[in-house]
Amino acid sequence: MGHAADVFSSQSGDLLLTVKIKDHEFFTRNENNIHSEVPLTLKEAMIGATITVMTIDGPLTVVTKPGVSSGDTMTLKHLGVPEFSPPDGYDHQTLRGHHIITFKVLLPEYNHSDSTQDQALRKLFELD
Repeated sequence: MGHAADVFSSQSGDLLLTVKIKDHEFFTRNENNIHSEVPLTLKEAMIGATITVMTIDGPLTVVTKPGVSSGDTMTLKHLGVPEFSPPDGYDHQTLRGHHIITFKVLLPEYNHSDSTQDQALRKLFELD
């Protein structure tokens, strides 16, 4: 597909392309796996929650277990990138990578001058 030389019987050369892929806003890719970071409130992390996460196939509702910490992960099987060159008769679902969610627990702002909030937190974390 490249340019032909100026000689009458010459063949066309090769067309060389450089493709640059722009980073996604919140998805990253590692081979066929997709990674994303999902924020959780302190309440959602402590008692568990039903949340909606964005996948490459669209929004998906997932349930988190109680006691999630920042850095904990959840794997959504077969919701990653499809195989680039699959064999004939392959199963579309099983040859996809996974979507791996990493949770990030967001702490609420703490107002030291709010005595009601301060007393409630101290009572919550009392060790007797």
